[in-house]
Amino acid sequence: MKGKYQALNRIQYWHFRWKSRHFYLQQKRKFPEGFEPYGGSQWWCLSRDCIKYINNFIQNNSEFVDYYKYVFIPDESFFQSVVSNSPFKYNIANDDLRFVDWENSNPTPPAVLDTNYLEILQNSSKLLARKFDIKRSSEILDLIDKEILEFPIEVR
Repeated sequence: MKGKYQALNRIQYWHFRWKSRHFYLQQKRKFPEGFEPYGGSQWWCLSRDCIKYINNFIQNNSEFVDYYKYVFIPDESFFQSVVSNSPFKYNIANDDLRFVDWENSNPTPPAVLDTNYLEILQNSSKLLARKFDIKRSSEILDLIDKEILEFPIEVR
């Protein structure tokens, strides 16, 4: 995670949605005083204590929460900003524990995993993986159950 990250305009400007359209005003807003904005992936692994902190923060900081009503893609900066401005900032590891293949993405979505990824997943230190498609990934899902998780295939 970085302090002033590249997509700062998602936070600084007023963003609105109307029907299926996205609009923004080119009038800058001031980020809530005493906080620095942070951003990153919306895929997180959080401790129970951190989740309690976030819940308490939301209950007691309505101005901060209200600011995010007009942020574009708030899930990529709200929690990152809360946690990175908290005592938990010293415990952040920049690893979401997920295997995702972005190599051939254009730019999104990530590659759909198939049997070609089995060995990579077996040798990975990741706890989770994405992206699976029930039709195109059924064989690798069965192999993950059997060879990595050691579940009998009949469990499904």
